[in-house]
Amino acid sequence: MIQDVFRFIVPATIKRYIPLDTYQARQSKFFQVVMTILKSGRFAQSTSTMELLLTSAITFATTDEEMKLVHSWFKSDKVVDLEGKLVEGIKMTLQHKHSLVSKISAWTKDDATLNECLEKLREDDKEKSDLLGRTEMYCKSARPILEEKRKAWEIIFDNKSTLKLTHM
Repeated sequence: MIQDVFRFIVPATIKRYIPLDTYQARQSKFFQVVMTILKSGRFAQSTSTMELLLTSAITFATTDEEMKLVHSWFKSDKVVDLEGKLVEGIKMTLQHKHSLVSKISAWTKDDATLNECLEKLREDDKEKSDLLGRTEMYCKSARPILEEKRKAWEIIFDNKSTLKLTHM
């Protein structure tokens, strides 16, 4: 729940009161700081800290360069820095993969890229968890396409929908 608040509500609120270019510049600085910490190896022995740092890096990625990097993490299942060097000590979790696809879906306008990511996520999420349904629904509604948003709205709020409650 807290993760959703920080991922969706806080940025929406901040964007309303801070100019977008200022917001993106600050997010990018936070991304760079987190990447510096990740690369330092200081927390490589602490799995939970590295997972939290990776989640933060995904959240802070905003520029095209950062988003291309995040996309490469998802495609390769490896976290590398902007120079292409592998960041040691990170094991990408299924939750990270879902977060990456959600982030990528809001960034890319290319349907093929998103479909490729969703297909890979379906393969990686072998148990077809409830999180998969939520991620797919988020991706559909996050697209800057009115028809996709309308479909997602109808699925969520239509009484005839077969969507499981856990997918919301």
